[in-house]
Amino acid sequence: MTSAKIGDVWYRVEDYLQASCSCDHSCLHMPSVRLHVREFYVAKITPKGVWLSNVPPADGNYITTLGNFVRWVGISARKSFACPSINAARTSFTARKQRQLKILRAAVRRAEEALAANDQASFREE
Repeated sequence: MTSAKIGDVWYRVEDYLQASCSCDHSCLHMPSVRLHVREFYVAKITPKGVWLSNVPPADGNYITTLGNFVRWVGISARKSFACPSINAARTSFTARKQRQLKILRAAVRRAEEALAANDQASFREE
């Protein structure tokens, strides 16, 4: 069983691209990556995990709150959508981004190999 309690806050760090700034229209700022910490509230506790909600309940019931996003998160899972502390959420974010880089580097390598193969290939025109 977890030590989480109903109403506890869990965290998820996400990145997003800010495409504009609040300067005047003569501004030459480039888009930049920003980080955002999302907060989720423990709505229900199960023996293997917790149900998280992005909206605090208005009436004490997370499930019926209008516009609610509800997600189950396993306590002992290797990967977690959200974490009980900001430091754990930052560690999870780092792991997600490292995995994303590994996947994208492999895609770049495959594309470069395909271009090289195209340069060396000889095709018969019909």
